Amino acid sequence: MTEAKRKQENAIWRKIHAFRYKNLKLWCVNRLPLLEWAPHYCWKMDLLPDIVSGMMLAVQQVTQGLAFAILSSVHPVFGLYGSFFPAIIYAIFGMGRHVAPGTFALTSLISANAVERLVPPISNFTSDNTSEVLGLSEFEMQRIGVAAAVSLLGGLIQ
Repeated sequence: MTEAKRKQENAIWRKIHAFRYKNLKLWCVNRLPLLEWAPHYCWKMDLLPDIVSGMMLAVQQVTQGLAFAILSSVHPVFGLYGSFFPAIIYAIFGMGRHVAPGTFALTSLISANAVERLVPPISNFTSDNTSEVLGLSEFEMQRIGVAAAVSLLGGLIQ
């Protein structure tokens, strides 16, 4: 191999393996849109409308979360968790302006089908069957586990 060719290969190798802050920053901005819009956020003009829209979203999501949790055959408080976290995660990772993250009736019904099939209702419910976690019964904890697994799998597929 000639000396010129060896130098050319070494130069290419250095370019491939060189750590570049600019490339890392571009990669992060492409993956986390929050890094793109947060530095340019206009606090005086946008904060009040964002607070109002956040409160409106919260009012809507509380009622929807409770209803969809009951529709999914789980304890209603977990519907609030299911409607709160998608909005937060979407604020960080979301890339589409017209996407509506959150719970949906169809996914709640599919989740309820799996919950009812895998953890059928018990006829002799006793109040002594409470666990130490949130004061819920083992029956409710099993249902929540199945619903969470179905939701996670559906999210990963989507």
